[in-house]
Amino acid sequence: MVDIVDALRHRVRTAGAQPLLTYYDLDRNERIELSAVSFANWVDKTCHLLDELELGPGEQLAVPLVAERPGHWSGLVAVMAGWQMGAHVVVDPTPGSLVAVTGPDNVWAVIPPTWLTVVACSLHPLGLPLHPPAPVIDFADVLSQPDVGLTFPHSAGDPAWEDLSYGDLASLTGETGRRLLRATDPAAVLDGLVAPVLGGGSAVIVAGQGDAGRIAEAERAVALG
Repeated sequence: MVDIVDALRHRVRTAGAQPLLTYYDLDRNERIELSAVSFANWVDKTCHLLDELELGPGEQLAVPLVAERPGHWSGLVAVMAGWQMGAHVVVDPTPGSLVAVTGPDNVWAVIPPTWLTVVACSLHPLGLPLHPPAPVIDFADVLSQPDVGLTFPHSAGDPAWEDLSYGDLASLTGETGRRLLRATDPAAVLDGLVAPVLGGGSAVIVAGQGDAGRIAEAERAVALG
C-alpha cells in the first residue's frame, strides 16, 4: 500500500507537469487546471498556514467547504494539506476541531467559537483574497507562505478522513485514466483526489448546471456513471 502523502510526492517527481485536477464551475463559467506540481505547491503553502494555527498530527481539521462546494479545488487542497500535517480531516466542525476551512457563502455571519479557528476561501480561480471579518482568517494568506514542503508523520492506524484511517485511504483503488465526475457531495474527495493521486490518473470535476458530456469530450475524459 502506498500512503496518500507519499503518492502525491511521487507524482510530483515522476509526472509533475501533467494535469492532476481540472475543476469546472459551470454556474460561474470558471475553469482551472492544476498540475501535480501546482497542486502540491498550494498544499505546501496551506500546510505552513495550518502550522501557524498550531494544527499538527492527530489534531482535527474540519473542511465544511467540501460539503458547501463539493469538489472545489480549494477544498481538496485543504484536505490534502491536513493529511500532510498528519491531521484527522472531517467535514463538519465539532468541539474536537481545531481549525475549519469554509467558503464565502455564510462566512459573514460566522463568529468562531473560542475553540475553533475559521479559515475562509474566496473560491476565486487564482485564490484572490476574500477579506472576511475578523477573527476569520483569509485563505489567501497562504499566498505569502513558503513553498517548501512541510510534512508531519502519521501511522496507518491514525484517523485520516471521517472514519477512514490513513491505512484505509492507502488501500483504496487508484485510477490511472482521465475521468470526469459530477461533484455533488463530499465523496468527491475520494473520487476526485484520492483515486487519481494513488493511481497516477487525472480528475475533471464538474460543478453546476451544464453539458458535462461536452466537457468530457473536450477534456478527453471518461465520464463516470
